[in-house]
Amino acid sequence: MFFRSAVFRVKHLEIIGVENPATIIDALDMPSGINIFRVKGWEIQRKLELLPMVKEARVEKVLPDTLKIVVQLREPFALVVVGNQSFCVDEQGQEIPCSEGEQSLKPLVRLPRLESILLRESLALVRVWREKFQLPLAEVEAINEKLFILKLQNGIFIKCESASNLEQKALVLEAVLKDAVIQAIQVGGFDIRTGEEIFVIPSGGEK
Repeated sequence: MFFRSAVFRVKHLEIIGVENPATIIDALDMPSGINIFRVKGWEIQRKLELLPMVKEARVEKVLPDTLKIVVQLREPFALVVVGNQSFCVDEQGQEIPCSEGEQSLKPLVRLPRLESILLRESLALVRVWREKFQLPLAEVEAINEKLFILKLQNGIFIKCESASNLEQKALVLEAVLKDAVIQAIQVGGFDIRTGEEIFVIPSGGEK
């Protein structure tokens, strides 16, 4: 009886979490007037999570005739540049659509080639920087798997090996950076790759 009753035909879609639900509705590809008990929530969820911009989706049936779809969109985390190409990624490195305003998203992540290990490590460096440091980060340039150059918006650069290397030196490096800014010390950058020390690179020194 429930499967045949017109009372339980889906008449309303409530989509939460997106400003423009048209893309979500198109992806549902759901027959008009389908009985709400025949709707497979897991199938809709899987379809939506295949969309590049969707991180998670949840489907709720609100009897008698409403489907409530809650969508969590991926948020742009960095702008990746490889040669002449650029694209936005979320925190997990998933490529997502880039709006015109996000073309100037900071920080930039520059890669010599599109390689997952370089992208993962570069994004990990961005995460550590945002958690541990106050000065704004402009760019992470991956030279190879053992050398990453972080460029700050004030022009100072930092050579490091990895996100764990940066995290280990974070406390001391943050203090040194603050001193350099407050005292207006002419410094080009820092090399934190070796041992316990932080090496100062004079202004105009090689990156």
